[in-house]
Amino acid sequence: MKEIEKLAFVSVGEENPYDYTDKRVVNFYTFKGAVDNLFDYFGINAEFKRENVEGMSYSQTAKIYVNNTEIGFMGKIDKDIAKDIYDINQPVYIAEIDLEKMYTFKRDKRKAILSTDYPSMRRDYSMLVDDKITFLDIKNIILKVGKKLVEEIKVFDIYKGKNIEEGKTSITITVTYRAKDRTLTDDEINRISEKTIKMLESELEIQVRN
Repeated sequence: MKEIEKLAFVSVGEENPYDYTDKRVVNFYTFKGAVDNLFDYFGINAEFKRENVEGMSYSQTAKIYVNNTEIGFMGKIDKDIAKDIYDINQPVYIAEIDLEKMYTFKRDKRKAILSTDYPSMRRDYSMLVDDKITFLDIKNIILKVGKKLVEEIKVFDIYKGKNIEEGKTSITITVTYRAKDRTLTDDEINRISEKTIKMLESELEIQVRN
């Protein structure tokens, strides 16, 4: 029987417990941001698909794929399991990644960046998102509009608490655009940005606050 080496990590509680003024707690988006940073370090373009995983909350759980190959999952433990088995009364987020598969897909990110001759352009999208909306929902719209010009999508900031209504989260997402064959113009990216905002508002009922 082959032993499979896996990387697993967990997060629960406050994001910054050493700063009493920071009341933010870990949520799906902040945890996914940590997973994204791991893949970014290895130059891996991972895709997250919401699917059932035993013992996990379906609405906040995703399996992780690279080139259509499943390499792990991440998400929130079912609240009843967290309470009854682990005696934890707050959200618990875990991730599990097959290391052998991950190393198979890693690439030299530095070389990939240096091979790009044309400059990138960045846009930040600040939005108020209903908690039932997943990062994948937002990402799919950004990719649908920007298509091949989208180089990177990252969660820049998350806030949930004072002055944010119950059931919603304030999120800022940074999108990097780059063309392989030309230098992008401000007008071109502004048109993409405007269309992205309209689709986020119409299809997901997200309040974009740019």
